[in-house]
Amino acid sequence: MRSWLHQIRGIFLTTANFTRAAKEAAARENATPIELVEIDDIITLLIEERLGVSETKALKLDLAFFKPYSRT
Repeated sequence: MRSWLHQIRGIFLTTANFTRAAKEAAARENATPIELVEIDDIITLLIEERLGVSETKALKLDLAFFKPYSRT
Protein backbone atom coordinates (compact mmCIF):
# COMPACT_ATOMS: atom_id res chain seq x y z
CA MET A 1 0.00 0.00 0.00
CA ARG A 2 2.72 2.46 0.86
CA SER A 3 4.26 2.35 -2.60
CA TRP A 4 1.53 4.52 -4.11
CA LEU A 5 1.57 7.04 -1.27
CA HIS A 6 4.88 8.55 -2.48
CA GLN A 7 5.99 9.82 0.92
CA ILE A 8 2.88 11.89 1.59
CA ARG A 9 0.57 10.59 4.29
CA GLY A 10 -2.09 7.92 4.37
CA ILE A 11 -5.37 7.84 6.24
CA PHE A 12 -7.46 4.68 6.32
CA LEU A 13 -10.98 4.69 7.75
CA THR A 14 -12.88 1.60 8.81
CA THR A 15 -16.32 0.94 10.23
CA ALA A 16 -14.77 -1.83 12.29
CA ASN A 17 -11.41 -2.21 14.02
CA PHE A 18 -7.94 -2.65 12.60
CA THR A 19 -5.98 -5.79 13.36
CA ARG A 20 -2.83 -5.70 15.43
CA ALA A 21 -0.83 -6.42 12.26
CA ALA A 22 -2.39 -3.42 10.52
CA LYS A 23 -1.58 -1.19 13.48
CA GLU A 24 2.01 -2.42 13.57
CA ALA A 25 2.39 -1.87 9.81
CA ALA A 26 0.98 1.65 10.07
CA ALA A 27 3.41 2.50 12.87
CA ARG A 28 6.45 1.16 11.04
CA GLU A 29 9.55 3.36 11.38
CA ASN A 30 11.06 5.11 8.34
CA ALA A 31 7.94 4.64 6.23
CA THR A 32 5.17 6.88 4.93
CA PRO A 33 2.98 7.81 7.91
CA ILE A 34 -0.39 6.07 7.90
CA GLU A 35 -3.15 7.07 10.29
CA LEU A 36 -5.74 4.43 11.09
CA VAL A 37 -9.18 5.72 12.08
CA GLU A 38 -11.61 3.21 13.60
CA ILE A 39 -15.39 3.45 13.96
CA ASP A 40 -15.28 4.77 17.55
CA ASP A 41 -13.06 7.64 16.45
CA ILE A 42 -15.32 8.38 13.47
CA ILE A 43 -18.41 8.48 15.71
CA THR A 44 -16.65 10.73 18.23
CA LEU A 45 -15.63 13.13 15.47
CA LEU A 46 -19.16 13.24 14.02
CA ILE A 47 -20.61 13.98 17.47
CA GLU A 48 -18.00 16.62 18.34
CA GLU A 49 -18.41 18.40 15.00
CA ARG A 50 -22.19 17.80 14.90
CA LEU A 51 -21.95 16.29 11.43
CA GLY A 52 -25.02 14.24 10.50
CA VAL A 53 -26.08 13.75 14.11
CA SER A 54 -28.54 15.43 16.42
CA GLU A 55 -29.12 15.22 20.15
CA THR A 56 -32.25 13.51 21.43
CA LYS A 57 -33.74 12.81 24.82
CA ALA A 58 -34.03 9.13 25.68
CA LEU A 59 -36.38 7.58 28.21
CA LYS A 60 -35.69 4.37 30.10
CA LEU A 61 -38.45 2.07 31.29
CA ASP A 62 -38.48 1.09 34.95
CA LEU A 63 -39.25 -2.61 34.54
CA ALA A 64 -39.68 -3.07 38.30
CA PHE A 65 -42.71 -0.76 38.16
CA PHE A 66 -44.44 -3.03 35.63
CA LYS A 67 -43.53 -6.35 37.31
CA PRO A 68 -46.72 -6.53 39.48
CA TYR A 69 -48.79 -6.22 36.29
CA SER A 70 -46.97 -9.02 34.47
CA ARG A 71 -48.77 -12.31 33.80
CA THR A 72 -45.57 -14.36 34.16
